[in-house]
Amino acid sequence: MPKQPPALPSLNRVKRQDEIITETREYTVITPIYGGGVDAGKPDEVTPIRVPTIRGHLRFWWRATRGAACKNTHELHAKESAIWGSTEQPSCVQITVEQTQASKPFTLPSSIQHGGAPVKNIGHFKSPYSYAAFPAQSEPLFEPPWGHQFKLTLRYPSSLKAEVEAALWAWSCFGWIGARGRRGFGALHLRKRDGEEVKYPEKADKLCAKLQEELKHYALATGGNIEMPILHGARLRCVGENKQAEAIWSNLLQRYKNFRQQRNKGTPPTPGRSKWPEPDAIRAITRQSAPAHRTPVVHVSGKVIRRFPRAFFGLPIIFHFQQRRETDRRGEPGDVELRPFDWDRMASPLILRPFHTGSNVVGVALVLRAPFPFANDLLLNKSGSKGKQSAHVTPQEASAIVPLNGETDPLQAFLNSL
Repeated sequence: MPKQPPALPSLNRVKRQDEIITETREYTVITPIYGGGVDAGKPDEVTPIRVPTIRGHLRFWWRATRGAACKNTHELHAKESAIWGSTEQPSCVQITVEQTQASKPFTLPSSIQHGGAPVKNIGHFKSPYSYAAFPAQSEPLFEPPWGHQFKLTLRYPSSLKAEVEAALWAWSCFGWIGARGRRGFGALHLRKRDGEEVKYPEKADKLCAKLQEELKHYALATGGNIEMPILHGARLRCVGENKQAEAIWSNLLQRYKNFRQQRNKGTPPTPGRSKWPEPDAIRAITRQSAPAHRTPVVHVSGKVIRRFPRAFFGLPIIFHFQQRRETDRRGEPGDVELRPFDWDRMASPLILRPFHTGSNVVGVALVLRAPFPFANDLLLNKSGSKGKQSAHVTPQEASAIVPLNGETDPLQAFLNSL
């Protein structure tokens, strides 16, 4: 007897409640893009603004805003996958990019010269942007692209409106395209949203108040012990006003450089000794120093401060000591690397970038609320060094370190200097 075929499924299907939202956003990249292509450090000439890159940035900023409320990493992964996709499921957010204006090379003014010749590489030490572009200083020519304009079209279910808007807001205000965005490369300017111009307050103090207000709206408080950078509790400063983004950018970088590289007066052309404790700490730990540098310039009651507070700005750090004679074994330690123990690096929680208000540009310094598990777990990559090193300083030590001016948190000390 033939088997009976299985019953057909019911035609009474559940009606989908979610409407699909379609929105467009138009951006200009107001600082040069560092890399951003398939190959690290190199731009993609065919598709300079890539959808996978944008999706990756939106994931990061979603975690920093909405994902922060998750109770644990399992819940975080489940929610993130449901919105932005994973290897098992596609994203609910469809993204398309249309380039509306091609880029142009970022060049330095002809007045910036070295040895009588114009400087072409923005990573050159004479460049006002060198503190951000130093990884490219060895390249023969580095004129990265900038001035891109592109239109972003997004389609997503209405139930995800709060999630997507928070990520887009954070990316537009504090994010970037490409690499080295935390030091201002690839800064974005959201010009239009669904065809309407986007405007922010022109004055630095009013812009800061507006961004703080939006931070409270978009950035959720942490829901558990999830170790990742978040925007809730972030610290923000807005400084300077100018019509040119590159002027604001160079000003921010110069302020940052002046803070991190404070030195005592030297004898030209030799720079003076650092006002930070790390050089003297390395000399004491490795027991290597030039005869003229055996007495520490940063100390508490004559004792070396064996601390590394600049680790809070990101790791690794390469300390370069000038060697008067390479054959002098009693000289300075040479190059020393400071990095997290058993890790290669730690991204900086500090973001510096120009912010276009729609009519002018203001400098923004943002410190993400981020864990720093390596404070007492740092390693000096140098023969002769012993044990783990610490980044924490005591109030007494902070008072002896001129750039900190008594502040034990180096990131806060930098914000205070602005």
